Amino acid sequence: MRTSVRLLSAIEAANAVLKAAPFMRQLGATVTAIGKGTADTALAVQPWQKQHHGFLHAGVSMTLADHTAGMCATTVLDSSTHAVLTSSTAFNLLAPGRGDRIECHARIVKAGKTLTVVDSEVFDVDTKTARRTLMTKVRHSTMTSLFTHIHTHT
Repeated sequence: MRTSVRLLSAIEAANAVLKAAPFMRQLGATVTAIGKGTADTALAVQPWQKQHHGFLHAGVSMTLADHTAGMCATTVLDSSTHAVLTSSTAFNLLAPGRGDRIECHARIVKAGKTLTVVDSEVFDVDTKTARRTLMTKVRHSTMTSLFTHIHTHT
């Protein structure tokens, strides 16, 4: 009897990682694109994700920026390292979140041996207002990740 195995696409593998993180699963974030040095995510804004003035809570934007930057940084890791952790971040709220859907685009600014700097922009799809973050991710060699798939299949 022959068993067939279907390989996950890079987006499916990345979404599996998001769903494995309870907080990201609760937020409802999804990966929309991923490739070497870049990652995109999206989130349908829910009423419980808003603060008392009706704007999207900054923590939701920051969380999406953080996870998207992490996925982005992971796409350029060598085979001995499979994960990154946030080392530092600067988050600029250029405008409050107002839309029903937000998206995040992350791109690598500089990838080094230990640290990778990633620029993440979170914006409202409806209004195009943005929140920006510059994050530094540190390589963590003792963790494993599904992102090995991205290195071998993209």
